[in-house]
Amino acid sequence: MPQFFATFMEFYGSLVNKGRVPLRVKELARIRIANLNECRY
Repeated sequence: MPQFFATFMEFYGSLVNKGRVPLRVKELARIRIANLNECRY
């Protein structure tokens, strides 16, 4: 399981930390989506 987690974090980290959309905007979108789905983020 640790290898799977490391692979996932490498993939997820590249999605979150790179790109044209600022990290702050991505985080706000993530929180908004969680709220719309009634998830206690």
